[in-house]
Amino acid sequence: MISPTIQRDIAELPKEQAAELGTIRPPANHALPGIDYLRAGFMLSVVFGHANFALYWATVLADKTGPGPNLMDVFYFQVQSTAVPTFILVSILLFCLKPITFARTRSRLVRLGYLYLFWVSAWMYYTKPVIEWNVLWITEFLLRGGGWQFYFIPVLILMTMQAAWMSRLTRRGVHAAFLASVLILFATEWWATSDFRWTRQPYYWLPACFVLLPCFAYWLASQIPTLVADRTKRFRIAGLLALAALVAAMVEWRFQAPADLVDQARKWVPKHARFSIQFESLAIVVLSLGIRRPPGPVIAYLARNALGIYCLHGFVIGGFLKSSQQLLGGKLPALVIPVACAGVVVACSLTSEFLRRAFRYRLV
Repeated sequence: MISPTIQRDIAELPKEQAAELGTIRPPANHALPGIDYLRAGFMLSVVFGHANFALYWATVLADKTGPGPNLMDVFYFQVQSTAVPTFILVSILLFCLKPITFARTRSRLVRLGYLYLFWVSAWMYYTKPVIEWNVLWITEFLLRGGGWQFYFIPVLILMTMQAAWMSRLTRRGVHAAFLASVLILFATEWWATSDFRWTRQPYYWLPACFVLLPCFAYWLASQIPTLVADRTKRFRIAGLLALAALVAAMVEWRFQAPADLVDQARKWVPKHARFSIQFESLAIVVLSLGIRRPPGPVIAYLARNALGIYCLHGFVIGGFLKSSQQLLGGKLPALVIPVACAGVVVACSLTSEFLRRAFRYRLV
C-alpha cells in the first residue's frame, strides 16, 4: 500500500516511455514510507531550531567547556541544519519520479506561486517591514520570501526549473550540469566564508546553496527501485556519502570556524552553503528508502501537515516561547523550549489540517 501522503506523487511509467528515456521508474505499488518519517522529522527539527533549542544548550555547555565550538554547536550545524536541504531534496525527488513534462512543470510552478503570494503577503502584513526601493533590497526580499522562513519557496521554484531543464539534457549534458552545480556551490561557500562576511549577514537563504540537490534528485529517481530492493547497495552508497560528508565537515570546521566566539548566535560555519550538508541530506534520503513499515497515525498526521506547520509556526512561536517561559522559566527552565515547541506543533497542525480541507491543498 502506498504511503497516504505521497501516493499522488508516484505513478508507474509505461514501459515504452521508460525504455525511451533510459530511466528505471518505480512500479505503481512501490511504497516509500520513509518519506513520511523524513517530513515529520524535518518539521520538528525546524520548529526546535527556530526556538533556539541547540543555541540554548550550546550556551549552557559553553559555560563549562569554554567559548569555542562544543557538541551542541556541531549538532546544530551538522545535524539540524540538514532539515531544509533534505526537505528540498525530497520535494524535487518526488517531482522527478514521474516523467517531467511541460504541463507538470507549469502546474507545480503555479502551485508554488500561489503558496509564495499567500504566505509572503501574510508575513508582510504580520511583520510590516520597511521597504527600501533599491535593487539589492528587493532582490533579497524576493529570494528570502519576505525576510525569514519562506525562502524555501523561491528555492523550490528555481530548483524545479533546474530539474525540468536537466530532464531535457543528454547524459553528457547532465554530467556538465552536475559539474557546474559543484562549482557554483563551491563559489557560494567560498564567498559566504571569505573575510567572515557571514558573521554580519546570513546567507542561508541563497538558492545557490541548494543547486546540487536537483542533480541528486535526478540521479536518485533512477536508482530508487535498486536501492529499495538491494540493502547492501543502499548501505554502501549511504556509507560512502557519510564518509564524504565527514571529510567535508572536517575541512569546513578546520578552515571556517573562527578562533573565538563570533556573536551570540554562535555562527561558526555557514548553515547551508556546505558540501557536507548536501552529502548528509542525500545519505539520509538513501537510508530512508529502506524503511518498510508504514508510519503510525501520529507520524502520518504530522507528515501530512508538515508544510503547513512550517509555514505557520513563525507567526506563533514567539508567543508560545514567552508563555512557556512565564510558566516554567523559574522552576523547570530546561522544559521551556520543548513545551513551547509541543504547543506550536499541536496548534499549527490543527490549523494546517483546516487549511488543507478548506482550500484543497492550495495553501499548505
